[in-house]
Amino acid sequence: MCLLALWSAHQVGFADPVAAPGTSPTQLDAQIDFILDHPLPESEYSRSNSCVTTNNYESVEVLGTRHLLFRGRRGAFWLNQLRFDCVGLKKGGVLIFEARDRSLCDMDSFRSVAQISAVAISSLGSSTEFAMRCLLGRFEPITEARAVALRVALSRPVYLPARKPKVTKDE
Repeated sequence: MCLLALWSAHQVGFADPVAAPGTSPTQLDAQIDFILDHPLPESEYSRSNSCVTTNNYESVEVLGTRHLLFRGRRGAFWLNQLRFDCVGLKKGGVLIFEARDRSLCDMDSFRSVAQISAVAISSLGSSTEFAMRCLLGRFEPITEARAVALRVALSRPVYLPARKPKVTKDE
């Protein structure tokens, strides 16, 4: 009995984690072969960098609670999709980055404070505990045309469809 239990645990421990229930190894091999034989075109893969040096960008624009647009020299742009929605991130705020070296990297944090608060902070030299901490994502180089399109798309208000009233049995 003990030997049977050990054999069962051994088999479960070395089960193929990729194989989905109901797929045989030959079906899985066929799927993998198909994917490898039919690669996506180069345009389907996005290039991203984990860091941007502070010398390479001139300004940062808030596009929404999840997106920052870094404008670089000679028309370079990087889109940074934040790790999570950053509550309180507004277009008129001042961004205070907590960078490690002379670059901003994926997973670096920053805070967004109102302009009046930023002036008070710089004059007092106090902390920004009232501002929410946000995390940067990876930096994706984009074209100026795509930057303009993102600005327009993310500046439009989002309208949710009206909900239909619930019908009760009494009606």
